[in-house]
Amino acid sequence: MLLSFRKPGSKHLVRLLAAFLALTLCLLLTSSPAAAQHLKILSVPGHPLSLVLETSEGVISSALLRSPAGIQKILPLEGFVYAGETFAEPYADGDIRKDLLWTITFTRPGDRSRGIYLWIGLTTRIPRAWVIISPL
Repeated sequence: MLLSFRKPGSKHLVRLLAAFLALTLCLLLTSSPAAAQHLKILSVPGHPLSLVLETSEGVISSALLRSPAGIQKILPLEGFVYAGETFAEPYADGDIRKDLLWTITFTRPGDRSRGIYLWIGLTTRIPRAWVIISPL
């Protein structure tokens, strides 16, 4: 028999637990932790658009624009950091429903003075969206 447990609290049980804890600690310290991946979903209430950002340590690794027309990957956002957003709901096309002008700001990691704007315009009379990227 490899281990003998005669009574609770024996020396063998203590040694076994100590060896198990030491092995567990060694395995935890030698494994490299994966970078945290986060998903951020931006949308404007009442409008059928959303921007899905997959980030790693705050830096965008993937960006998808979801609309009734489908899903479009927005490649120029990769490598930037989300900084903020604003929107306006004018009656631009003359009908009774609010249209949308949505501006989302992205900056370079570590340099908030450099970045881009993502402009998204949406009209309701003739359902159409415009996506424009401009420098900060």
